[in-house]
Amino acid sequence: MSTSFKITPVLVLTLILFIPFHLNAGELEDFKADVEKGRKSSQQSEHDESEPKGSSSWESRLISHIAGQIILFGGDYSMALASSSLGNDPQDIFLERPRTTGDIQVPFVRVDVTLGATQEGANNQGLRTELGYGAYAVQWDYYQFNESQPRENLKTSEILLNYRMSYGSGFEYGFGLGNYSLLDTPYESLALYLGAKYHSRSVFSRAFTLEWRFVSSDQIVDNEWSLLLPQELHSYKVGYRALTSDSERLSSLYLGASFHF
Repeated sequence: MSTSFKITPVLVLTLILFIPFHLNAGELEDFKADVEKGRKSSQQSEHDESEPKGSSSWESRLISHIAGQIILFGGDYSMALASSSLGNDPQDIFLERPRTTGDIQVPFVRVDVTLGATQEGANNQGLRTELGYGAYAVQWDYYQFNESQPRENLKTSEILLNYRMSYGSGFEYGFGLGNYSLLDTPYESLALYLGAKYHSRSVFSRAFTLEWRFVSSDQIVDNEWSLLLPQELHSYKVGYRALTSDSERLSSLYLGASFHF
């Protein structure tokens, strides 16, 4: 006799009810104050620094060449996947498998929504949208924390231009640059994005995707790990996300859903 475990929206909503919502006053205010302290300290300590220039060697040129070829191949593979999804047959690159409509790998459109809470009790909501074709994508992320005692909220916004690289149907990497801001505060900074995804197509008769996402700005580091269970045009999502400043940390487990085309 075989049994199957099925993730349903009812199960996801039920799990959300078990996320703790304890209260610890001042958590969001402390984080904002720490970011502002770091921002002002950084402005006051700005000074010119000179670095000695080292001579280039054939080893460094070789490494740069290899890295460049890997990046270009990953981008070309992502472009071929996008083209195959539109019914085209790429002639210049061999695809392990064509991309199908609704596949989570290098999507044309993706929207993620999440709900969670920190251990101290500040609940949070996340919304992320991604628009792209093949290797190129623009991503917007909105993340909000709410605290009831005292009544306080913290909102972050990210706008990123990303380069998405694929290596077969299983691995996907990316990097990008953009803007990171802490809304309703003076904080705004250039941001660096790094990301990696592993797409398992059939393990124990269940496909899944593991994702790691890292965004670093001047005073805030945003780290996220997630597991997705893809369906035809959407995925159920569970993960962990942490915002870290110099001496404060807001970390949260969350549940959510991802819609991709």
